[in-house]
Amino acid sequence: RLPNYLVFKIIKRSRRKSNSLQKDFSGNGDFSNRKYIYTDENLKIKNFLQAQQNKAAYLVRIEKAGLSDRIKTASGDFFKDPLPQADVIVMGNVLHDWNDEEKIQLIKKAYQALPDGGALVSIENIIDNESKKNAFGLLMSLNMLIETKGGRDYTFNDFDTWVHMVGFKKTDWIQLAGPSSAAVAYK
Repeated sequence: RLPNYLVFKIIKRSRRKSNSLQKDFSGNGDFSNRKYIYTDENLKIKNFLQAQQNKAAYLVRIEKAGLSDRIKTASGDFFKDPLPQADVIVMGNVLHDWNDEEKIQLIKKAYQALPDGGALVSIENIIDNESKKNAFGLLMSLNMLIETKGGRDYTFNDFDTWVHMVGFKKTDWIQLAGPSSAAVAYK
């Protein structure tokens, strides 16, 4: 869940004119930013749904929320298909599903879809660099190791290394509610 103030802060920092936000390409249908979307008519959201997700149900939620003119959807496989171009790409609990090579592949695809000055935001239970404070993130990492083929939660230093390998210039770590935080990479 990306708080409204954070969306505004990241869009302002990315200094883009089109205010196109590709939100949460995992496609969970969360409209937590509805208030911000209603007040900024220039903000458009592109939601990239994995092919197996129920696009019809998601479109009904968009229509009921009165956001059909602001939220567009695309479907596909984010390992095979290009991500839609946007000024800000948000991955909510996406990277922890994959091994490190696949994480870097997704980060690279986001980099390719962003303009200069654009931002990638990864919202996860990011583990502190000393692996001592975020017990939930550590337990989630163990859970991902059990449930996936190489998935794990990661530290901010891990994220910073991966995004700089791909070409991003600057990073931020923003603590959110509870154990969640946003790792932001600016192109």
